[in-house]
Amino acid sequence: MEEDVLKKVIETEKEIQKCLELEKTKSLAWLEGIKKESEEEIRREEEKITESLNRSGEDAKREAGLKASRITEQAAQKIAIMTTLNDETLSRIVERQSNGILPG
Repeated sequence: MEEDVLKKVIETEKEIQKCLELEKTKSLAWLEGIKKESEEEIRREEEKITESLNRSGEDAKREAGLKASRITEQAAQKIAIMTTLNDETLSRIVERQSNGILPG
């Protein structure tokens, strides 16, 4: 009778060991799946961030180009105005501006 009990205990331990191995295998497979999903999500987020940075850089370049164009256009307009002024008018402008800069 002790042998029967011992056999049952050994069989039960073997079944438990098989169940543990099966659960271990399932757990490892599940973890591997989660790891792959996480890596894919990280890759997608990195792509979004890269695209956003590229768009921001392009927007900044475009804005800088527009600002430079406006400044250049304003300078050209001022030059055009100044080239039409006679010497007397230019002298008065220079004198007025230098009074604000020079002391006394």
